Amino acid sequence: PLEPQILIYHSHSQETFSDSREGEEEDSIVGVGNYLTSLLTEKYGYQVIHIKEAFDMMSGELDRNLEKSLKLYKGKRDLMLSMLEKYMPQGVSWTHPEGGLFLFLTLPESIDAVALYDRALAAGVAYVAGAFFYPDCSHHNTMRLSFSFIDDEKIEPGIKILASLLR
Repeated sequence: PLEPQILIYHSHSQETFSDSREGEEEDSIVGVGNYLTSLLTEKYGYQVIHIKEAFDMMSGELDRNLEKSLKLYKGKRDLMLSMLEKYMPQGVSWTHPEGGLFLFLTLPESIDAVALYDRALAAGVAYVAGAFFYPDCSHHNTMRLSFSFIDDEKIEPGIKILASLLR
C-alpha cells in the first residue's frame, strides 16, 4: 500500500471567510482542505490524509482561556483597525471582524497583492495575498493581515509602511 505523503489538518477548524455561507463546509477552512486534497490527489497523484476534527475545541468548548484571549485579540484588532483608518489611502477597504485573528483588505483593482508582496517583505511587512484563498486565484487585489502574533508596538509602523507602498 502507498504511504501518505501529505497531511492536512486545521488548527482553526471553525474559521470561515467573509463570503462564507452559514453551515456550508465547502465555504470554510475545511472546504479549502477538501479542495487541496482533491487537487493534490487527482491532479498530482499524492497520497493525502485530510483530518477534519476540531482541534481548537476541548471537551466541546473553546479554549479555557477564552475570556483572556478575547480581551487580548480584541485590543490588537481594534489597534490595527484604527491604524488602517489613520494611514490607508482612499480606495482601500477592509473587514471589521467580530471574530478570528485576521483582517481582509480589498485594494484598488489596479494593485496586485501577489506582485506587491516582495516589495512589502523587503520593507519589513508580511501578509498573505488574498488570491490564495480562492480556488481560481481570483481577487488579486486582496490581502489578509494578521493581528494575532505581532507585538502591538509594531502594528502602527507596519501599517504605515504598507500604506506607503499602496500610494
